[in-house]
This record gives sequence, C-alpha cells and structure tokens, in this order.
Amino acid sequence: MKIYLPLIKALIPYYYIFCLVMIGMGGLPDYLEHIDGIEIKNICELQRAFISDDVRDTTRPITLMMISPFLYLVARYKFISWLANIALIGLCAYWLWSFYIQYALCM
Repeated sequence: MKIYLPLIKALIPYYYIFCLVMIGMGGLPDYLEHIDGIEIKNICELQRAFISDDVRDTTRPITLMMISPFLYLVARYKFISWLANIALIGLCAYWLWSFYIQYALCM
C-alpha cells in the first residue's frame, strides 16, 4: 500500500472533480433543454409540465456510493486535514442540494 500512496494522493483531486460532475449530471432531469425562459422558467415548472420517469431514483444511490471512497479516505486519516473535511462537507452538501433540497423548494 505504501508504494501506491503517492499515486493515490495525486488522483484525489481528479476523483473529487469526477464526483462533482457525476452528481451534477445525475441530479438534473433528462429534459432540461425545455427550459426556455418563456413558458417554462425554472426546474419547478419543468417538473409540473413534464411527467416522465425520473432517473434520480437510480442515480441517487449510485452517486452516494461514489462519495464513499472519499469518505473512507478522510476517515482513515482521522479527519485531520481541514481541506479534506471542507471538501467532503461540500461534496455531501452538493449531493443533498442536487437530489433533495432544490426539488423540495418547489413545493
């Protein structure tokens, strides 16, 4: 494990960006291109206008599992690094926003 440690530490920022992109893509509906600003102004009106299958039911647990290696790495170092702690909190907050909060505000 000691041999691969520099490689793992070098790949952490790329994995973090990958998680952000996957959460961003998984949290948005498939028909986002229909927001034109005239008839449909935001995501809340889009949810009311189109009734279709919501892929967030499958992407929610998948993206949560993608965060777990980052959580394991931060927990392994006993939450000492403040940068890693802030990154983990930011990633979890973005996950919550993408899958729950922005749609709960539509009600």
